[in-house]
Amino acid sequence: KIENGIVFYEIVSGLIQPTTFGEINGSSSARIKELSRILKNAGFKVSISKNMDAWQKTHVAMVGPLGDVIYNDGGNNYTVAKNPLAIMQMNLSLKENFNFLKNSGIGIVPWKLNIIRLMPLWILNIVMKYAFNTKWAETVISNHALNARNEMKVISNEFIELAKSKGYNLNEFKKLIERI
Repeated sequence: KIENGIVFYEIVSGLIQPTTFGEINGSSSARIKELSRILKNAGFKVSISKNMDAWQKTHVAMVGPLGDVIYNDGGNNYTVAKNPLAIMQMNLSLKENFNFLKNSGIGIVPWKLNIIRLMPLWILNIVMKYAFNTKWAETVISNHALNARNEMKVISNEFIELAKSKGYNLNEFKKLIERI
């Protein structure tokens, strides 16, 4: 967020999401290797993806619901944490989005994010309730969502259209984004 001309940000832990990039064709080119070296030397955790298309679609499948739940709730991350219906709708959307990626053949990249698809809903509800009730969620999720409403609307609708073009209907995600 920007307050009084000062940018506040937080770099997400490399365990959660390293700085990820790659060539569209999946090759490991000299420029990708050089960029990786530069970023590592600067202290960033780096991951080179051989399937950036799937990585970007996975990213939207996740950040769409995480951000859109803020609009659905009408508040911020702390109010979402206290709203079990909003948490449930977000998690149903996350699971639906990840099942679409898996079942459509696009794939889930990185693979570790399959945990969202595989974790029982009741556990995911508890995890997200606590995750949203943190300063981290305020900085990384809520502040970004509250300053990027149009962007979130575009990427969420484009993801729904992608699913539709492949014969999938994302009903839970559509319910979540009704208030964007």
